[in-house]
Amino acid sequence: MPLISADLRPFFALAFVAMLGFDVFTHAKDGYLSVFPPFASWWATQMFTDLSVALALACGWIASDLRQRGKSLWWALPWVVGAIATGTLSPLAYMATRPPGPRA
Repeated sequence: MPLISADLRPFFALAFVAMLGFDVFTHAKDGYLSVFPPFASWWATQMFTDLSVALALACGWIASDLRQRGKSLWWALPWVVGAIATGTLSPLAYMATRPPGPRA
């Protein structure tokens, strides 16, 4: 059984749409650069570090999944760049659109 079954893809698509809506709202309200500086307090530093580790783990999983599907690591580059630019939207989009089924 694959790590993420086909029946979870609608959940990831819904999470993607919800996060996209929240991102658009916050960017429209406060601007894209309002999150900086991320080290303004210890709490902000902890949150930034925690989310960076989680995002790195998600990108690592994407690279591993693509490698197991017989793709080169270059296929992971757009998803990793997307994760750096958009945060969780890129991994959610990958999980919502990745084809189900056996790996290579």
